[in-house]
Amino acid sequence: MSDSSPGAISSASSNDGNLDKMIQHQKEMFNLSIKAEMAKSEHDYNMSISRKIGEAGQKA
Repeated sequence: MSDSSPGAISSASSNDGNLDKMIQHQKEMFNLSIKAEMAKSEHDYNMSISRKIGEAGQKA
């Protein structure tokens, strides 16, 4: 019975390590998602400003 206990402890710590890696990966993916959303928003804003400037230039 003493042989199965260290294996169980080792497996549990391994699972915790894997869980920590998965959580870290989720955080990184979330951060990338936020950065992509911010970049898209900034791009859309810049395109809107450019379009308005272009329209104003055509009217002038």
